[in-house]
Amino acid sequence: MTNQPNWELVGNLGDVNVADYGGFLIYRDTTGVYPPEAEIYEPNENENGGIMYRVILDRPRFRTLTAPGKSNFSHYRVALPANERNVTWYWYNEWFVDKLSSIADSCGTTKFKLLRLLFSESPMDRGMAYQMIVGNFGPYEFDQYPVTLTEREAQKRYKYVTVALCARLKDSAVAD
Repeated sequence: MTNQPNWELVGNLGDVNVADYGGFLIYRDTTGVYPPEAEIYEPNENENGGIMYRVILDRPRFRTLTAPGKSNFSHYRVALPANERNVTWYWYNEWFVDKLSSIADSCGTTKFKLLRLLFSESPMDRGMAYQMIVGNFGPYEFDQYPVTLTEREAQKRYKYVTVALCARLKDSAVAD
């Protein structure tokens, strides 16, 4: 049996009133099996409700080696079998990697700082990097199957966000 994720809200990079104005919520899996995820909610301007996107905040893959005709997006080093030593191999990057400089420039930061955020252990740091990237390309490029929520569903889903974050801030203030 596989471990199912147990998502815990880490923070919100969007508006406090998510259901009315949208939000960029960051979650982490408490089991440690799955990478952190962002949930982006965009309310409809002229209608009630809105659209919810999910984005996996995985570290991007750079320079992944794959053979022609094979789909191998593993980040592990590939040992060449004897029958493929003379085959031409190709390098693949994550689809948005070549645009990181222009994304960083448009956000007023550097490519190096953006890369540091992308490879950070902190889900919030990685969320900030993906917020910049998603802001450039749009959330649909990361989740082609968004969920449409009615206004009632959005209010129900996001009413806990302020309470959960305030409780977390209160707990961290007590610990300090």
